[in-house]
Amino acid sequence: MNIKLKVKDRGFSLVELLVVMIVGSIIMAAIYSIVFGSKEALMRGESEARTSYRARRTMRRLVEDFRLAGYGLAAGELGIITAKENELVMVADLDKNGMTETIRYYLSHSSELGNTPNPNDRILYKSIGGENPGLPLAVGITSFVLGFYDSDRVDLLDPISSPKQVDPLKDLNGNKKNDLIDIRLITVRVVFERAAPDKHGGYRPYAVSSSMSPRNLRLLAFGGGGTVGDTIITLAADPDIIRADGSSISNLTATVTTHGAAVAGDSVYCFIVSGGGSISPEQMIDNGDGTYSSTYYSSTTPGDVLIMAVDSTAILAATETILLTGEPDSISVEADPDTIIADGNSISILTAIVFDSLGNQIPGETVSIEITSNNTGATMEGGVEDKGNGKYTRKYKASLSAGTDTVTATCEALSAITPMSTIVGPTDLQIWAEPDTIIADTTYTSVITALVLSGEGDSLPGEPVTIDFDENMPGATWATGVEDSGNGLYYRTMRASNTQGDVLIKATDGPVDDTTRVLLRGLLGGQIEVGEIVKVTIGDFGEDNNDDPDIFVSHKSDTVDLSVFLNMGNDGFGHLYSMEEIIFDAEGEVIGMALGNFDSLKTDVCLILRKAKRIELAMNDLNGDFADSSFAYALRRSGRSGAAGDIDGDGDIDVLAGTDEKKTEVWLNDGNANLTFHVKVTHFEKPNALCLADFGEDTLGDLDIAAGTEAKDLEILFNDGGGDFHTDGVYRASDRVRALDTGDLNGDGYIDVVCGTSAGKMEVWLNNGAGTFPSSPDYVYSLSESVLSIAIGDVQEDTLGDLDVAAGTEDGVLTVWYNQGTGALTESDTSYSHTGKLTGLDIGDLVEDEYGDNDIVAGTDVGGGVGIVHIWLNNGDGTFTRREN
Repeated sequence: MNIKLKVKDRGFSLVELLVVMIVGSIIMAAIYSIVFGSKEALMRGESEARTSYRARRTMRRLVEDFRLAGYGLAAGELGIITAKENELVMVADLDKNGMTETIRYYLSHSSELGNTPNPNDRILYKSIGGENPGLPLAVGITSFVLGFYDSDRVDLLDPISSPKQVDPLKDLNGNKKNDLIDIRLITVRVVFERAAPDKHGGYRPYAVSSSMSPRNLRLLAFGGGGTVGDTIITLAADPDIIRADGSSISNLTATVTTHGAAVAGDSVYCFIVSGGGSISPEQMIDNGDGTYSSTYYSSTTPGDVLIMAVDSTAILAATETILLTGEPDSISVEADPDTIIADGNSISILTAIVFDSLGNQIPGETVSIEITSNNTGATMEGGVEDKGNGKYTRKYKASLSAGTDTVTATCEALSAITPMSTIVGPTDLQIWAEPDTIIADTTYTSVITALVLSGEGDSLPGEPVTIDFDENMPGATWATGVEDSGNGLYYRTMRASNTQGDVLIKATDGPVDDTTRVLLRGLLGGQIEVGEIVKVTIGDFGEDNNDDPDIFVSHKSDTVDLSVFLNMGNDGFGHLYSMEEIIFDAEGEVIGMALGNFDSLKTDVCLILRKAKRIELAMNDLNGDFADSSFAYALRRSGRSGAAGDIDGDGDIDVLAGTDEKKTEVWLNDGNANLTFHVKVTHFEKPNALCLADFGEDTLGDLDIAAGTEAKDLEILFNDGGGDFHTDGVYRASDRVRALDTGDLNGDGYIDVVCGTSAGKMEVWLNNGAGTFPSSPDYVYSLSESVLSIAIGDVQEDTLGDLDVAAGTEDGVLTVWYNQGTGALTESDTSYSHTGKLTGLDIGDLVEDEYGDNDIVAGTDVGGGVGIVHIWLNNGDGTFTRREN
């Protein structure tokens, strides 16, 4: 049947044509996708197959090689000498020709394969005999990771090293063998990536892992009786830097010790871990003294050579590195510092360094360092010193002229220059504080001054001077910044804090500096509480940075027997600063005290002990304290009183000690505080008070004794010049003599005596010039109670220049008596009352004030083991004011 299609005369419509085109495009796209998808899959499969093949082939080669580690080695050689997480160096006879080779496997940096599509691609090298870089074992590898284990599968890679490696000097598995020897299993993981990225831009990896046990690795067995435990082996190379010329040598010395004792008779082997050269002999020569020797011969390749020594136990190992250097290729020179002061003394160290082409520093060269352009007159000191590490030094010394010189260093045909400058600058700096002691109150300040001088002694303005605290425990502050006066003086004002202490201040100007100290002190009140007081004395202990008298107080105490209150000065307005107390504990109850320079250095203290029956010398340690140990000497009986002075005329201070035996013991000093008993002087009764003075008209100029006793006597004993005494006169007092002091009261040039008695009398005995005294006192004065203390000194500002007297009584009353120039005394209109017994008195100028007169220190015993030190400051007219707390 014939079917006739109806054909429109007008043809196909536009819509029909578009439908046909769309359907056709879809069909063509499907056909294209099928064709090219199959091709891409085929190419991807081929790429993965190639990657897999390369990975498996590389792994096979590595496994075959690693299994041969240690093959063909002699006894004592290591099969693996470097084991890192990404590098292996092993020794084996790969060719089986009887010659071992060192083979290194390592991964290159990714930058070496910059022409591949994959930026992660690297080269795995296999270097034989030190070849650099070696033969490519695999190209396109992206990861090469090794693991090393012992026979018990303990990981031997040191986790703290970077990169991780088997440390030849460690024992991670605790089997008393070094880990490099313990390797029994090696794991390998290699990763390759496709050359082309996937549709996400990544590179698909292909990893292969394997493990093997090198059959030729074994425990080293050298023979001999090596040691374990505390055995130590060390290795040294001398020199450790030599030329890479194929002939230079370094002497290798291994030392084996156990518990510090040398071990001879061991077998020690030495071999190269990395680098070139050779060692002969590998079994080191036993020197018989615990040392073993071999010689290293250099190769011609510069670089580091790592050498290991192992002893017979295969447990101990030591390493040493030798640097092989090439020929000199360059030289440098520098000055440190490159600018110094033109003072004729300043030094700069010039250092030249000689390098080979690899940048290694070369020692042992002939190097000169000279001034080639000398504009200042500077000089070079000494010759060039080879430091042994490629550095060469010489000293450049400045002249007094400023300018710039040129220094040249040469080695063979190589040379280098550096400028060297000298400038006018500070060579000396001095700093001081005014005042150097201020009250610890924020209203007080001290001006710190720094003076900067040049080498020629000229002051230097315009310098970058700093003035700042170096030690500032009290917390002082600065009131101003540093002010340049324009004439070389620099000022800064410090403000005190409210805390007492010392402030150390430092001024610096470039290379010069200096320090000064400012003391922050509180104000001292009129009373200081201490233990029960025996005696107070004024003297200079000598360690308080001034010449102001200090206060010495002896106590009856279980802990402190002597206190020294250091006079820290005053504010210039009659206010004493707080005093620093230094203490000393004697071995017994103190009954007497005397000051003296017993070792010819500084003021020491002699203590007379009662029940302990001894003399104890508290020695000044010259650093502001008493020495830890004292000098002690046993008395025949209990001590009662004491005095110190040069008795035998040999220039050193001797000691008198009155005892309950009714005697005074004479102890002579050898000049070093060593006392020797000399003689006993007999009294009619126990001596309560002793004084030394020259009473006689002889030509000896020696010291005689005045003693006040329990027998109501004043005894005068004359010295024969050598320390032997005889009684010249015994004078009857009104009662028991409790206190004594001596001085020229009537201005006739002879020493008189004032004594205080239990009857409350103060008696003045005037010397007639021959050392004899009247049968009764010249003057007698009545006081309120028993007189316990007497002190003589000039306290009244009159024209007589005579000595006045202060007396202290049992009821605590201090009276002051003015001398009329004849020894006759007039009592002051004012007396000064205290609580307790006034057991100690002394007179001295404690305060640097406008009067320049003497003050009084009084010590009272208030009971209960408590004593009070009272400071009475002279008002300038012989009357006194106590500074209240």
